Amino acid sequence: WIMNKINLEGTDFLRYKIIVEEMFDLAERTVFEDFEKILELKKIYTTEHLFGGSEDKYLELLDKYYSNEKTRPLALILKFNFLSSRCKEDTALSLLKEMEYFSSNNEISKYLFKYYGRNLHKLDYRLKLFELVRKRPDLEDKDSLRFKYFMYVANDYNQLFSEAKPYIDSINKKYEYLHPDFSMIWRNEDGSPRIFDGNIIFTKWKNRRIYLPEIQKNFRIMKKSSNDEKEGTKAKCFLHFYLNGICAEIIKE
Repeated sequence: WIMNKINLEGTDFLRYKIIVEEMFDLAERTVFEDFEKILELKKIYTTEHLFGGSEDKYLELLDKYYSNEKTRPLALILKFNFLSSRCKEDTALSLLKEMEYFSSNNEISKYLFKYYGRNLHKLDYRLKLFELVRKRPDLEDKDSLRFKYFMYVANDYNQLFSEAKPYIDSINKKYEYLHPDFSMIWRNEDGSPRIFDGNIIFTKWKNRRIYLPEIQKNFRIMKKSSNDEKEGTKAKCFLHFYLNGICAEIIKE
């Protein structure tokens, strides 16, 4: 509505576009009902606010803002979004390195935290996330849920499960209405889903779990997974980082 009714320019124009694109990005990852409506709204945004769909004109405008030192950080975010949406990841990653020089900028620091957090299977990004948090402890105040989630995931990847637990406990205590299906899968360094070997165990309360000798820890098993394995049965699984902790998905062979 604001972009339709008000003629925005400069920093205000860029900041509102970042907010809108962040909302679409979040919706595409967390909305599971009426998803077609999200795609319809995004199409309207793309055709009406990217200069009639002219990619060249849009990039020219972003380049103009990029040439201005004051608006360069915000232009970098929008250029990264645009290039990523066009599957030009290599070019986008070159911008990411430049964005890291502007980590003192609020929008840039939030964006870097989000990008690192979605790529925590890579050790380099885990190190960068922890370093960014050290420099910008105020990130927790800007998006508390995302901060706690990514910090727990990062610590679990490092197998520092005791460090991750306070973040999980804080999420469970503070947020009552979390989407039960949202998760990220534990991946290898190359991005492929990691497969773990384990053994089925039962707790004294008869709850079925899987013990993974590789990391010497057991995890609850997703309800939709096969439940006919006997105690001691060997099984392979994926691990999913849900908002309330890790859950294992048994792989049927």
